[in-house]
Amino acid sequence: MIMFNKVMAVLYIILYIAPFSVIRYYPFLDKLRLPIKNVITIYASFLTLEAGLFVYIIGKVSINSIELQIYRISWVVIFAVYSFSVIKERFFKQFFFYLITKIYASMVCGTANFIEANFFLDFTLKHPYTVNNAAIIIQIIFTFPIVFHLILRYFKKFADSVETDIWKVIWLIPFMFYGIGVIFTVDLSTASNWKYIAARYMACIGAFTVCYILLRSLKQLGDNAYLQEQLDFIDQQLTTQRKQYRALTENIEETRKARHDLRHHFLLVRSYLEEDKRAELIGYMEEQRQTLPVDVEETICENIAVNVLACYYIGLAKERHIRTDFKISIARDIGILDSDLSIIFGNCLENSLEACERMKSEDAVIRIRAGMKMGDLIIVIGNSFDGRTMFNNGEFRSIKRNGRRGIGITSILAVAKKYGGVPSFEIIDGNFFKVSMVLMTK
Repeated sequence: MIMFNKVMAVLYIILYIAPFSVIRYYPFLDKLRLPIKNVITIYASFLTLEAGLFVYIIGKVSINSIELQIYRISWVVIFAVYSFSVIKERFFKQFFFYLITKIYASMVCGTANFIEANFFLDFTLKHPYTVNNAAIIIQIIFTFPIVFHLILRYFKKFADSVETDIWKVIWLIPFMFYGIGVIFTVDLSTASNWKYIAARYMACIGAFTVCYILLRSLKQLGDNAYLQEQLDFIDQQLTTQRKQYRALTENIEETRKARHDLRHHFLLVRSYLEEDKRAELIGYMEEQRQTLPVDVEETICENIAVNVLACYYIGLAKERHIRTDFKISIARDIGILDSDLSIIFGNCLENSLEACERMKSEDAVIRIRAGMKMGDLIIVIGNSFDGRTMFNNGEFRSIKRNGRRGIGITSILAVAKKYGGVPSFEIIDGNFFKVSMVLMTK
């Protein structure tokens, strides 16, 4: 019987922490600082030590319920610190998921305490933790799959699309619900009161509902912003195409006029040569050269969307005396939507042009290298700049938006993520900015 009670005590410690740790760690398996085997080994060592000491304390040491509660809370803190140490993610984002997990755990354990105190008190006095363990196991069987699916399918999906700075505020929502639950149920002597279990259920259901609605709304706002960005660039693409077609039409008309007047030019040149008027001939030829339109390449690459944007920005760069060095080899259909290519090239080229315009030096250049390699699209876009940058929380921020993440940068990150890429932003030699990414084609 004594051995049975010891086994129940060990099982109680395991059930009190282990099932909920799965929810705590699983959303961040790709963000662990250590190999998962090492994380599990260290975690199991802590759990074994806690269970062993717990069995020793309740069997050999005279300890009251408050001191026992302090012991359990101390281990909760140890496991919390350990989880925050081995997961490489922003603190407040981790804290949000940690609080969600704690709220769910408090509901399960609170229900077990309520059942034990109201219906099996006499049995519990003889076999401590047995009823509590059974109640936790039954609840885990029925509720864990639902909560696990909710957190993985919705919370994590929504959370990954949320702007990072918002996590400094969002964590307050589960924190307040958890705090309310703790304040009203911290005294385990009231576990038999219906208010005890009501407070825990209301805190859990309220926190999950509010957080779900909030994260879903934030994701929807992000999706709307992304769609609006796509529409803006589609409009920009149409505008640049109109300009290209207008320029083409004008060039055709100029060619027709030139062909019509070509006979007269030949006659005039011939007369200058026959009369040996070399200076007049040179002046006339220079005058005619200056009337020619700006030389902008008509074909940079086969992809229509990228070609239109490249030609458009080459023309703008030439008007502003900015050198361009474009080497782009992208076919018409590579498995990436033209609208997505427009977002990447349009945003990068627009930012590059603005950065070069801010330079006082005339040695400004925009350079592009883009092409296919082993089935993936490699894009490297660089430009000169004046050395002023905004860097916050490990990310480059927009100077135009007072240090906040620019809409263009956000769109580039979203499109790159869609194709399995992560853009790299670098500064070379203090005055050259480079964006590079590898996109997997479909």
